[in-house]
Amino acid sequence: MKRIILILVCLCFCSIGNAQVSFGPEAGGLFSNYIQKLNGEVLATKARLGLHIGGIVDYKFSNALSLQSGVLYVMNGYKLDYFFSNNIINVNTIEVPLSLIYKTGHPGKDRFFVGAGPYYALNLGGTKKETGNGTSSTTTFSAGNDGDNDGIKRNDFGLGLNVGYELTTGLYFRVHYQLGFVNLLPAGDADNSGYNRNYGFSVGYLFTIKSKSNKKS
Repeated sequence: MKRIILILVCLCFCSIGNAQVSFGPEAGGLFSNYIQKLNGEVLATKARLGLHIGGIVDYKFSNALSLQSGVLYVMNGYKLDYFFSNNIINVNTIEVPLSLIYKTGHPGKDRFFVGAGPYYALNLGGTKKETGNGTSSTTTFSAGNDGDNDGIKRNDFGLGLNVGYELTTGLYFRVHYQLGFVNLLPAGDADNSGYNRNYGFSVGYLFTIKSKSNKKS
């Protein structure tokens, strides 16, 4: 899956000379959660507020369809009240989304858009803050596939959905939802699992590079 995403992203960048491409920054907030099971029991995890920031590229196929990708830094994680302790888990993630976007209306006017597609995420590690019995401690954990030493798997992928509104100026607003497909517990199984779920909002701005054919005309 991640190889397919990266190949499509590369094709998008390689086509800049022959098509209209827009690019720009995007940033916003998100509510992140990991749906978890421990020994077959579903844990009552809670969403935590995080941030995401990065850059987006929009490759225009037609007046209605485009392919969007980019690179984002994302603050994932969750909250968990377990026995007599409160836990806040933060996960640092680099994400590459890929989304097929459909835009309503006509170019040159404000437009709604809706999109869907896969995402690939590279988890870098994170921290766990535990508070209970009047004490508080913070520990770090690494990302990998070692069940004894790593706290989360390094690679994740899943499906992303988004909807938004784009102004003629290039400014746009977006809300999104992500559904992770990978069990992120390094030693996980059917009864011990953790899957990424998050939803959020963002604001971005697209600068347009016109194609060579458009410049000649």
